[in-house]
Amino acid sequence: MNETEIADHDSILYQETFRYVENTRRLPRIRSFFWLLRCADALNKYAGMEVGSKGDSRTGLAVLQILLKYPDGISQQNIAKQTLRTKQLIVMTIDKLEKKGYVLRSSNNVDRRVNYIRITRKGIDHLNKVFPHTVKMCDEALSSLSDVEIEQLLPLAIKITKSLWKRTEGRVNQK
Repeated sequence: MNETEIADHDSILYQETFRYVENTRRLPRIRSFFWLLRCADALNKYAGMEVGSKGDSRTGLAVLQILLKYPDGISQQNIAKQTLRTKQLIVMTIDKLEKKGYVLRSSNNVDRRVNYIRITRKGIDHLNKVFPHTVKMCDEALSSLSDVEIEQLLPLAIKITKSLWKRTEGRVNQK
């Protein structure tokens, strides 16, 4: 890297950019957004470590939980939509769950390109085994909040999620 590629900390452009970023990050909406991102990153890391320590993946458990709501099965595309994951990740996750015997994949009679996924008895047994650990993990992750704070957080988290879900719907599955 030559000297012209390195940012000159004394340049006017650098100073103006630094002030703009610092001042903008102080705005409540911007600070909240970045703290929510940090919170999501921390929750993802914590949940990934906890779930991974039991030999599962967060996506795999999310898929199994969704399948409980659809005893007749649900398409892979709808699973991707509900989990906000890519179709490719859902296919890989279902492949792994199928190898473990937790799900069954069947073709749609009308459109053979569409696969329907159903949870098996073994998948239900697995959820029954790991869900108490999931509940404990959730309790530990949110233990710094009071019951009142949890009651305040829940509707706000749902509101933000629904708003972002609408904005990202269709985009996440185009990858």
